[in-house]
Amino acid sequence: MSVILLAAGRSSRMGKPKGLVQIENRPWIEWQLESLRAAGAETVVIVLGHDAEAYETALAKIAIAGLSAVTTRNLDPDRGQFSSIQEGLRCALSSGFAAGGAEILPVDVPCANLETWKRMREAQNDRNALVPVMKGRGGHPVWISETFAKSLVLLDPVDPESRLDLRIHRLPAGQVAHVEVDDPAILANFNTESDFPA
Repeated sequence: MSVILLAAGRSSRMGKPKGLVQIENRPWIEWQLESLRAAGAETVVIVLGHDAEAYETALAKIAIAGLSAVTTRNLDPDRGQFSSIQEGLRCALSSGFAAGGAEILPVDVPCANLETWKRMREAQNDRNALVPVMKGRGGHPVWISETFAKSLVLLDPVDPESRLDLRIHRLPAGQVAHVEVDDPAILANFNTESDFPA
């Protein structure tokens, strides 16, 4: 399983990089990588942008057994999150990491529980996109197929139509599955330090 972990944002509300918030003297991104490995990830493409050097310094000290973590940079992350998704997908596609599709997860969204990952894998079949849903609300991680990924990287990232949710919505109904789960993590979003686990 491959994951695109988005960590290129400015974190303006937080005031510092979200992935580097310290939890028990370890950066949040390390906890994320450990959780992703436990969920079955073998490769994680980490998309950096703002604060890339600080992330690279922290990541150089992190090694998760059985997990290959590579970084790539969005050179203009202010174009929006979709441009970071595209950069992560380009890296995954060129490296062969997207052969079985890829999960997309922002760094400020906690890793889903193991049952959610299991249900997402079981729902793939011949689909192009999967979205976990709880109580009628879609969340993360979003899974996309290699075929769909190849179409997304060709889009103009600043086009208002270049949004992952819109592109998924426009897929034929049979190519998308909304996977019902019981997992509050898929809807979480950490915007302040008090949102992070103590």
